[in-house]
Amino acid sequence: MKKILYLPIETIVRELNARLLLAHQALSRGYSVIIGEKHNVLKAAEILKSGVYFYKSHGASNFPKEKKSDKAEFKFVSLDEEGLVFVNDNKYLINSKPHELEHLDIVFTWGSYQRDLLIKENPDLEAKTIPVGNPRFDLLRPEFRVLYESISNKIRKKWGKYILINTNFAPGNYSRLYGCSYVESRVHQFYTITGRAPTEEEKSFLIKESEYYKELFERYVEMIKEVSPEFPDINFILRPHPSEDIINWKQALKGLDNVHVIFKGNAVDWIIGSQAVIHTGCTTGIESWALGKIVIAYNPNKKEGIEPQLPNKFGVKLTGTDDLYKVLADILDGNFNFKRDEEQLEIAKSYIESITGDYSVTRFLDALDNIPDIKNAEPLDTNDSIFSRLKKIENTKGAIKIKILKLMSRYQPVIKKVSGRKIYRLIYGYFDKYPGLFAQFKKFPGLKPDDIKNKLYIYDEILYNNPAHDYIVKKIATDTYLISKK
Repeated sequence: MKKILYLPIETIVRELNARLLLAHQALSRGYSVIIGEKHNVLKAAEILKSGVYFYKSHGASNFPKEKKSDKAEFKFVSLDEEGLVFVNDNKYLINSKPHELEHLDIVFTWGSYQRDLLIKENPDLEAKTIPVGNPRFDLLRPEFRVLYESISNKIRKKWGKYILINTNFAPGNYSRLYGCSYVESRVHQFYTITGRAPTEEEKSFLIKESEYYKELFERYVEMIKEVSPEFPDINFILRPHPSEDIINWKQALKGLDNVHVIFKGNAVDWIIGSQAVIHTGCTTGIESWALGKIVIAYNPNKKEGIEPQLPNKFGVKLTGTDDLYKVLADILDGNFNFKRDEEQLEIAKSYIESITGDYSVTRFLDALDNIPDIKNAEPLDTNDSIFSRLKKIENTKGAIKIKILKLMSRYQPVIKKVSGRKIYRLIYGYFDKYPGLFAQFKKFPGLKPDDIKNKLYIYDEILYNNPAHDYIVKKIATDTYLISKK
């Protein structure tokens, strides 16, 4: 078995920094790392037929096809990226696909709460289910704040004092880039995750969920229109979830001079620069709390059982604009006292194992080291034959095609505006066949070798106070790289 760690990425702004921290520590333990666009990482694993494949959910259908080959030497581990925030325990278990977790050598969970859910459903998982937190929360610790200083300072310089509003309303404001409704998309995903059609009750929940978030979208629009004029010298930055339709937000909030709808960069950069964060049911609420920011969970919609409640246990909970106005006034005047209390810390510990103590990446790699096949694995010999094999991932024609499609995706709004409907339809008719491509490119706009190297050097400085500058980053496919140490 070769000591290779495969790290596929779906959403750059959410996952890249955390995956690179894991890569950084894995490299120090003798691994080579293949990181990048998830389909290309998957293909690389199928070609090399060896290593540790790390997936962002528990669905076995996403693992390399060679896993059942006699010649393949894989260990499969998984940490459900969406496993922190969920509507209820049953929803978590459905998304975790417990009946197929036997394909995994280690089932990582965010916390002991999630671990207990899984092993209660399937006791056979107990020996291989380990709570480790998530590297994303490692990066919220004080020593990593230098990661965000430069961009946060630029944001503050441009926008001055601002209130950040993070939304996660995709069920009611689903991006038109997907080419289907939220309910249609979730029904399709249901087949992929569970291998069966949703029941009538489950379909009914999806419809209620969509209606709930449509109403919540409207209530947030009303709130912003009512509150923002009361603070004309303060900017309100609304940052929607990647799966939301940003155009709907811009149209709904048009004409409000101090309100800006922006989806750009890492959420943490924006959180650190803000005066306070407003959200409801969003993971960024917990991240803001972990960063020591003032957090306001605002939700005037009193329906229960649809929105995740864990994020709303942190910070201040409000339901009306009058109370929100008073809290914001106190915050901006410097009269609002906010700190993390012990009760909230205990809640966080049960859901996020690494909120204190060892880093999540340390727990993750320690668990791998306890598997004999991995501990004694051979290092990858990064010779020319390896790269000639990896050239099978994509051909030149395919790489050029992806570049063209990404450019078309990036400049689509401009081309649509200046070209006219007929020319636009001629240019973009291809995307009708693959409506999800625009959304995919939005989540993964691209990855460059300098993005990887610069981050690894920063981690050297933070963790060792001595930049090593000895990393080799070799492109093996579009947005996909093999990282090793000299």
